[in-house]
Amino acid sequence: MKPFRFGIAIAATEPPEMFIQTVKLAEELGFDSIWVPDFRLYLDLYVALGLAALNTTRVRLGSAVTNPYTRQPGMTAVGIASVDQLSGGRAVLGLGTGGIVMGLLDIERRKPVLACRQAVEEIRAHLGHESSRSAGSSREYVRLDLPTRPDLPIVIGATGHQMLALAGEIADGVIINVGANQACLEEALAAVEKGIKRADRPAGSLERFCWLQGTAVSEDAAEAMNLVKPAVALTLGRLPKWTLDAMGMDEGEIREIQRIYRTEGAEVAAKRVTDDMVGRFTIAGTPQRAIQELKRLQTLGFDEFIFIVEEFGGNVRSAIQSLADQVLSGLKAQ
Repeated sequence: MKPFRFGIAIAATEPPEMFIQTVKLAEELGFDSIWVPDFRLYLDLYVALGLAALNTTRVRLGSAVTNPYTRQPGMTAVGIASVDQLSGGRAVLGLGTGGIVMGLLDIERRKPVLACRQAVEEIRAHLGHESSRSAGSSREYVRLDLPTRPDLPIVIGATGHQMLALAGEIADGVIINVGANQACLEEALAAVEKGIKRADRPAGSLERFCWLQGTAVSEDAAEAMNLVKPAVALTLGRLPKWTLDAMGMDEGEIREIQRIYRTEGAEVAAKRVTDDMVGRFTIAGTPQRAIQELKRLQTLGFDEFIFIVEEFGGNVRSAIQSLADQVLSGLKAQ
């Protein structure tokens, strides 16, 4: 079995000086990577990653995830290459089809699989040492006017079968975003394998990351469950039908929770989320349960688990500290 590796997603919602404290703490606690989301309108992704680059020395630094709609792929190449230069070669580009920010900016998500495929081609071309032309067209991709790393990893964040297969076909890694349900994860990994076979790639040619949205640990299991219910209400409503079927959830009930979230807010929607829904979707409960769940998921062959922790008392640093002390330290020692 592979050794445990853990990443932490840190949204840049706090003032820069507090964000810096958080990334420093994450590195000190032994996390292997730090990922900055790009799905809301807070501190710019590459500003945040630049701050992380200048205030850490070891962890890998990734976007989780940016997209080819709100950010033109050529400028994405500039941004991630800049972070790679600042960090001494620790950058990872996470690319997907866009999240909440698409609605906030009223941007249509057109042909997402094709858009991501083309974006990966363009970004890789810009990161190369020489200018090149697009396959099947006359478009030229110029090299960047700053140091670049042609093998800078590009990982695709995915939920749907087609995007998961695309990751298996062309990416250096895949961030699987379907929660912690084993049936969902097995089906997602199977979709990735289809892409790997389609491209005739070696089985171990890409990293597999498991994105764990809405994670909370506490000796009071009910407290942890209740803490994640707003995040679960939001996330379940955005998942495709196949994931709800795999988890054994009623799609109509989940869509109603989504409607309530949009019209009445997170607090009201969270009241409709049951403990059973939480248990089927994510890791929330006692440290002992979290350890058991992670050991079980590790058998599926993941290279790394990425957590988005829910804050106790509005303090993300205390939540990260608790997760590291109560769960991760023991697992990494095994």
